[in-house]
Amino acid sequence: RIFARVAERQKRAAPGEDGLTLAELQEVARASGFDPALVASVVAEEASPQGAEVERVMGLPAEVRRVRVLPGPVTDEAWEAIVADLRRTFKQPGNPSQIGRVREWTASTAYSTQIRVAVEPAGAGSRVVVENSQAGQGKQGAWVGAGFAAFALLIALVILVTGADLDMLGMALTFLSFGALAAGGTWLSLRVWEPRCAAQVDALLDRIDLAARDATPAALAAPLGEAEPIAPGLADANRQPGVDLDALPDAPPERTDGRTRARTRS
Repeated sequence: RIFARVAERQKRAAPGEDGLTLAELQEVARASGFDPALVASVVAEEASPQGAEVERVMGLPAEVRRVRVLPGPVTDEAWEAIVADLRRTFKQPGNPSQIGRVREWTASTAYSTQIRVAVEPAGAGSRVVVENSQAGQGKQGAWVGAGFAAFALLIALVILVTGADLDMLGMALTFLSFGALAAGGTWLSLRVWEPRCAAQVDALLDRIDLAARDATPAALAAPLGEAEPIAPGLADANRQPGVDLDALPDAPPERTDGRTRARTRS
């Protein structure tokens, strides 16, 4: 958050200046204690096409789609662990498949929810795409609501044209109420589902990332980009040791004779 605020201020102060290169970003990450390979992964995700816009039903998103780039390949052992996690998460056996180097797992729930997880090569790493769609259920609820509303409108027109018994007006209101309940329930369901599904997919991607790292030997996990080499010993020489707050001695008691302690700064 601190770096984001600093970058925003610098952008306002010098809007015409270009940003950092990948090598510069990785050098900053290395100096800050972050894995430069993860920086390359995030850069690849930002540059990766996110696909078509998610489908919306009744003005609300009915799909969740996330893309993450892993710094290394996904081994057979990692894929087995990922499939097991997917089955536990969605409580569905699903259908795992593989075509060439592309792996895929798909599943459909009883509520017309379509789930797809694909792992495909991306340079020296892997691109993971997770899609969870409830558009089918949302459209079904919207069509049911529209059908009830249309039938209620038809009854009202018959009453107005033919002068039929006004008792039919109650039937029209009943159908209209059913339509409103169906449409309102669908809208509320999508409103609650989307943020929950997004959090679930983000957590799933974190576990997929960990599973791929645990099952991938370090020699095979080649980074997606390399920073310029730093002179041997220079980074360690410039790095200041971290401060362990728990290991610091207790502060001395305050003096009560009116004098203050002097401290020499170096």
